[in-house]
Amino acid sequence: GRIKEGTKIGTLRLPNPKKLHGHSRKITLAKNNESEFKRKPIDEITNAPDDPCIQAVRLAPSGMNLQPWYLEKADNKTLLYEQVLKPPVSLAYRKTAVDMGIALCHYALACRRFGKPFSFERQSGLGDKRGYRLFGALS
Repeated sequence: GRIKEGTKIGTLRLPNPKKLHGHSRKITLAKNNESEFKRKPIDEITNAPDDPCIQAVRLAPSGMNLQPWYLEKADNKTLLYEQVLKPPVSLAYRKTAVDMGIALCHYALACRRFGKPFSFERQSGLGDKRGYRLFGALS
């Protein structure tokens, strides 16, 4: 099903500046309500809106809040597409590869949370999704 309200997506460990010798400070990343996120509707980023791992990607942050990804379920894998930006946005923003990595981290954390295996293979090409280029395959 869907990610429940108040579900913690994951945990991030950052170095503690006072204890840099193998110690870290734990910071939990969470929102209390899905309405706190300003995101595209799930149907605009996937053909599998009920997949909880894809729902986690929908909540991933991105530069300029572009959410430049589309996840397409096909056979036993999920294809990840990167939006091809057009001017003037493409002239002002060039970090979509970073955004894709953040989306992948959200997907991987959700897989871990729901006990699903995670595997990613980087691929490239235009694929079948208009306005997007193939970024890779999840299986």
